[in-house]
Amino acid sequence: MSRTRLLVLTGLFMGLAGFLLGVGFLFLVNVPVEELLVQKGISQTLINIAMTGIIILWALSTAWVTRCFFRKVLIREKPPTSFIYLILGILFLMAAVVFYFLLTTGSPVIARLQGTVSEPGERYSFGPYPDKPRLRELKAEGYDGVISLLSPMIPFEKILLEQEIDNGKEVGITIHSLPMLPWVSENQDSIQRAMELAESSDKRYYVHCYLGKHRADLIKRVLMGQEPENEETQECIYKTRLERGKLYFYQNSRIIMGPYPTDEEWFHLIQRGQFKEIIADLDPENPGDLNWIKREEKNCQEMGLKYTIMPVRKQGTAYQGLLELVQYIANSQHKIYVHGFLITEKNLLLDGLLRGGDLEHMGKAFPEQLQGGAVFRVSYNLFLGPRPALGEMDKLKKAGITHMEALELDENISPAAAASYIQALPKTLGVCFFYGFPSPEYCSQVASILGSRYYGLKRDNIPASIGGHKVDIITEHLLLGRQPEAAELRTLAGLGIRTIVQLEEPDLSSDQDLNLIKQAVESEGLRFELVYRSEDYINHIAKEVQRDDNPCYVVAAPFIQNAVFIELKSCRI
Repeated sequence: MSRTRLLVLTGLFMGLAGFLLGVGFLFLVNVPVEELLVQKGISQTLINIAMTGIIILWALSTAWVTRCFFRKVLIREKPPTSFIYLILGILFLMAAVVFYFLLTTGSPVIARLQGTVSEPGERYSFGPYPDKPRLRELKAEGYDGVISLLSPMIPFEKILLEQEIDNGKEVGITIHSLPMLPWVSENQDSIQRAMELAESSDKRYYVHCYLGKHRADLIKRVLMGQEPENEETQECIYKTRLERGKLYFYQNSRIIMGPYPTDEEWFHLIQRGQFKEIIADLDPENPGDLNWIKREEKNCQEMGLKYTIMPVRKQGTAYQGLLELVQYIANSQHKIYVHGFLITEKNLLLDGLLRGGDLEHMGKAFPEQLQGGAVFRVSYNLFLGPRPALGEMDKLKKAGITHMEALELDENISPAAAASYIQALPKTLGVCFFYGFPSPEYCSQVASILGSRYYGLKRDNIPASIGGHKVDIITEHLLLGRQPEAAELRTLAGLGIRTIVQLEEPDLSSDQDLNLIKQAVESEGLRFELVYRSEDYINHIAKEVQRDDNPCYVVAAPFIQNAVFIELKSCRI
């Protein structure tokens, strides 16, 4: 066999085998592994490393299969020509079928990955790729045109775009091609053209990319900034951690503090989180910070978001600019995401300030032990401990405590109820120290519960099952499971759960006495919230989770738990 022919046959085999193995790895390995890692709360960096490892494994597998074909078949003394062409023919046929499958956007697998259609305003709908029947439906529903964000740079999207344009001509609906690639700077031209389309007429458009997610969401944010949305908006369930650190929530999630988002997080949290302003406490005089500022400023311009830089600089042990930042946030009325780069001491001080602390007194070294037992810091403005002995009050004042109060707790009150009692006390500006607990162990439990309510449940402490069935972790502020028994309610209360959301079907009579359930819940110091599974029940649950320091456990019947899990996950960002 000639060298040229050998190279051609080897190249054909590698290309076809690599394509088929790649699709197999994508659907059978990459997607399931990524979903598993996300469920376990693994950081995006580690997920990316895992995905890279799988890609390397795919490349090595392709090389190994090709090497076997080359050594065992092609370079034999008498290569079996018929067998070679049979193998290549079978591979070509399989590759053609798979490529056709990828182009068939209505297939079950692709449909499962697609986003849902949303209609936030009268003039626009946003969703996945529309086939010809869907274009006919859009025409019948009174849409004047379709804005397609598919990019001809992606081979299969190029074919789908050409097909869509032809279908549009046949159906009689105009297709406006505004090619976009997610997280690429050239998107600005397409965004500008979309804005010009919106401003030039009062026509109605369907906007889509391939799956109806990243690119469609970006255009939605731009266009809806020019048109009022419907009064009823979809509430979000926020994750409690980004790759670079935790998220902190205030004023029913109107204010969220966290680290600098990655590109992926920008298009999940910032874009979908309905924020109006991004505040960065980065320092433009620092060359390292300046690069991040310019990058973020461009993202905000593309999304139509207000971008404010309020540098916080450390000078000695003090942070200059922190008070001005807090006052600016306090005077705002809209939704804000405030961040530095990582979560550092300045974020913990800002957390204390947003909870009513005093910068002059926060952050000082505090005594971890008094004569009566250990002192526990819940946040920079809240400490719990034993009753101070003679002379220890002065010690606490030197440590920054501005307000000391003995709690008047009812006899036999549970630690969770004591935590709720502290949460319900009138807000006191400064740094507070509460005492009067029955024992050091009791005080430790109350501090742990408050810490979990403030900053999220500890995953390692979440029980694997409740009511004999698995507990689903939506976020560190939201669990889903079956009806808990009395002892399990106590476990949830000790974990830091604040509210039990009882989810009921509106059209089915319950065989449970809801009043008895409510009494059992409240006896453990927890809130009870009854929600019926109506059209907007997800919004009700999301609003509960968004309440200040309010981790929730949603009770779902066996026949709806899986469906509720999917619906809650779908609005988690």
